[in-house]
Amino acid sequence: MDWGCEHVKAVATGSNASHFVRDYAKIVLFLLKTKKTPNQAPHNTLIDMAFKKTDIKLGIKPSLDPLACVYCYSCSEFVDGQELEKRRLKVLCRWRGLKMAPGSTNPRTNGTGTNGTGTNGTNGTNGTHTPPSSFTQPSISSTRGLRGLVNMGATCFMSVIVQTLIHNPLIRNDFLAQNHSLGLCALKRAIADGTITYSDFCDYYEELPETIQRESRDLPLSTLITWANATLSPNPNNCIACALDDCFSKFYASATVQGYGPVSLMISSWNINRQLAGYSQQDAHEFWQFLVNELHGSSLVRVEEGLDEDRGASSDIPVQFKNTWDSISESGSCSDTSDCTCISHRTFGGTLQSTATCNGCSHTSHTYDPLMDLSLQIPLKGQASLSSCLDKYTAPEQMEYFCENCKSHESVSKTLALKKPPVVLSFQLKRFQHTGSSSSKIDTHVEFPLYLDMSPYTCSQESGLVYELYAVVCHHGSLNTGHYTCMVKGRDMHWYNFDDVTITRVDVQQVLAARAYLLFYIMHKI
Repeated sequence: MDWGCEHVKAVATGSNASHFVRDYAKIVLFLLKTKKTPNQAPHNTLIDMAFKKTDIKLGIKPSLDPLACVYCYSCSEFVDGQELEKRRLKVLCRWRGLKMAPGSTNPRTNGTGTNGTGTNGTNGTNGTHTPPSSFTQPSISSTRGLRGLVNMGATCFMSVIVQTLIHNPLIRNDFLAQNHSLGLCALKRAIADGTITYSDFCDYYEELPETIQRESRDLPLSTLITWANATLSPNPNNCIACALDDCFSKFYASATVQGYGPVSLMISSWNINRQLAGYSQQDAHEFWQFLVNELHGSSLVRVEEGLDEDRGASSDIPVQFKNTWDSISESGSCSDTSDCTCISHRTFGGTLQSTATCNGCSHTSHTYDPLMDLSLQIPLKGQASLSSCLDKYTAPEQMEYFCENCKSHESVSKTLALKKPPVVLSFQLKRFQHTGSSSSKIDTHVEFPLYLDMSPYTCSQESGLVYELYAVVCHHGSLNTGHYTCMVKGRDMHWYNFDDVTITRVDVQQVLAARAYLLFYIMHKI
């Protein structure tokens, strides 16, 4: 019997089995009645079992449906087995007045429906004219992505960065278009490491009923992903992009607008970067860089040469399946980040040109570096503006240099300018300074505009390169005991302040008065 892990099985089938079943049913019923499914972080809802000496506690696993999972402290993760699911569905069916089909794990109606021509309120075919009683239409607020994030223990740094991505139109559209999904990601990785091969899929396809084969041949990608989901049991805790995909579905496809705990994102971050593990405060800018790098990396899963040579495909397998398999295997090849087509580089990627002019012979040389964001120095005291910080960043810098043209050591003048401006321009205002063994925070207010003309800071200096502000991240308090909030321009053109689960509407003056740490601008005309 599948209980999810050996520790849960030991409790569920041991001397405390009756307590386990009873308490599990109570938790499921409690969640159904209080509708807390995806809204709270697990550590806020963990409830001790009757047998307190075990390492098992009950908690909520984020899901669109009410779902009580067991959190095993020995495994340090949520576990969900078939036996748990059977007991959950039993409680669910009793609560909704449904019956279970014999030997099935799916609830069905009791046959008393009155709408349509079928006995269950259907139209006599595989469909229905009336939505199920559990169906709720996403609210207007939900489809706008206005939803707070639960602070799961000093995770405000994570929340503000997620909000900036959720409301970034390029990132949002990419995820909502299903360009990255859990099943597709698992399939890519399994192909890359040789866990599955094309011949494995052929064996599966040949065993399908002929009617399903006919339906599947026109949907090769969907069929491959369905097979991967069933074969590989994808885990969102192993991939940042999968965890973010889960966040986007909860923000834009959920009927609730209450606070959401991004558990998968937190766990996957911990699994990938151990420095993020635990409940200590982290730097929001470093976490942003981490997410952007992981989104880039998730697109580079590539099969090794010769790894999938056993393509003994049957002639009965439609050619479109092999073509789709090959396209998945070959996707993500990118040796030069300037040509990368991943969502990170399409959104934030640009090119910075460094120009060195010899003061002796006036010879000029250029070097080019990839750009994802700009980190700007700010003064310790007094007034400052984003433009003045940019002026200082791009101002000529005198340095010693060996000139290849005049073959002498001369002072050179070095300047920086944007060669290829990114679609979304991100700024870090360096508020945290570290000198020797001490660290401090700079509280200088930096003025920033709603619309930023970046033309003076480009190589061509052609007019018309205007960016529009859409997100501001602020750090409040001291260096070690601070708190992050953010303000984001919503799809309704209003500004909103996000403070963990609390969302308040703010006016433009409040936005401009903020002591910004991170600023996000998007091209006004793309």
